[in-house]
Amino acid sequence: MLLELVNKRGLILLHDNAKPHVSKTTVRKLKDLECETLLHLAYSSDLSPTDYHLFKELELHL
Repeated sequence: MLLELVNKRGLILLHDNAKPHVSKTTVRKLKDLECETLLHLAYSSDLSPTDYHLFKELELHL
């Protein structure tokens, strides 16, 4: 996981840059909420960060 995100406070949203995620209304609302966004390329061959870090961590609590 990116070290600068560890123990960071506030909202962080990871999304794939799909059209609904980058519409003017959505971007404006995220800005109003002071939500930081992290982009993941929609067709990236790399493993999604959520697949490795988030979901792996969730498995420990299920």
